[in-house]
Amino acid sequence: AARSSLRGVFEGVTIQHLASGALPADVERLTTDTDAWQSH
Repeated sequence: AARSSLRGVFEGVTIQHLASGALPADVERLTTDTDAWQSH
């Protein structure tokens, strides 16, 4: 699951996204999951 999520982020986020501070919606959704921020 982690590899798939990372691949999606790497393939979907461009330098332009990072420079503008706006991530694609599917990547933004990954950051809203509170469990994603917890250390396991």
